[in-house]
Amino acid sequence: MRLWLVTTFPNAAWDVYAQVCLQSLVDYLPDTVKLCVGLDDAQLENPVRALLSPQHELWVGRNGDHQGFIAQFQNRDHASEYRLQAARFCHKIFVLKKIMDKAAALPEDTRPTYIIWWDADARLTRAVTQIELEALMPTGQEAVSYLGRKDWDHSECGFMGFNMAHEGKEIIDWMHMYYVQGLVFSLPQWHDSYLFDVARKTHRGKNLSEGVPGNNVWAATALGVFSEHWKGQAAKQQRRSSTDAELFKA
Repeated sequence: MRLWLVTTFPNAAWDVYAQVCLQSLVDYLPDTVKLCVGLDDAQLENPVRALLSPQHELWVGRNGDHQGFIAQFQNRDHASEYRLQAARFCHKIFVLKKIMDKAAALPEDTRPTYIIWWDADARLTRAVTQIELEALMPTGQEAVSYLGRKDWDHSECGFMGFNMAHEGKEIIDWMHMYYVQGLVFSLPQWHDSYLFDVARKTHRGKNLSEGVPGNNVWAATALGVFSEHWKGQAAKQQRRSSTDAELFKA
């Protein structure tokens, strides 16, 4: 089973959380997992390349579809309501699409079986094994594994595992199409997590947080055994996970 783990982050995040979290991935991911990092531009290329190991890959710069969407719609983002911020939250989908297409062009015996999305504000706290990561992946006819939230109006998309052998590609392609064609603005919410929830409804999925209450469901799943998600601005500044009480108060 071949695993690729993908992440991206804005330049301003480097000194706040991304450097620490990326270092944890380099230190604690098994050598069998290819870490793929996407950058907006070349500003951080040198320090990120210095951090990565030879088996990892770095993509620098936005492609035409990505840059075109930002240029056309960044001024449409709501000033404060994240649910109506398409440009702010589109980056993971464009990076996922770019890396997935690169993977699909490889010989079949070298393509990833699964592509994992990992938010750059999530830190590994110890070495994680291939077996532990494989246990989080969708199986059989499941297209994706994800963190659903019964107490919130959309999933937590800091972690997603896409089954490249069964319909995972279709979900990524659909989300990308909704951005490129501007269809995301036809939805009640415009950010990537809501778009993902719409996309996955026609596919089987594995909800890793089934029945878990609250907002920061990550901590109560198998992910919480070896990682933590610095969800929210306060958590990023304090470099620790926030409690649900803190998140709901915010």
